[in-house]
Amino acid sequence: MTATFRAVSSTREEYISVIDDLKASAPGELKKGEKRSKMEQAHIALITLLEGRTEAIDAELAVSMSSEAARSPKTCSSSLHILFSV
Repeated sequence: MTATFRAVSSTREEYISVIDDLKASAPGELKKGEKRSKMEQAHIALITLLEGRTEAIDAELAVSMSSEAARSPKTCSSSLHILFSV
């Protein structure tokens, strides 16, 4: 099995936008007796996982930005790279 990764976000705003896009394309509510496909389950699990990392990413960015500001207060440009398997 092989996997290809690509960066889809480099800022917090882009990260939240990715989550919002995933939510917009998420599978709808199930009818009584229906089951979700593995792809639908994975889609929902990905949204949950990414939302769960928001606090950790905020903390990472705060540390990164404060250490960059301490080194060079005039050029603080922290970035965040989120990778997805394609």
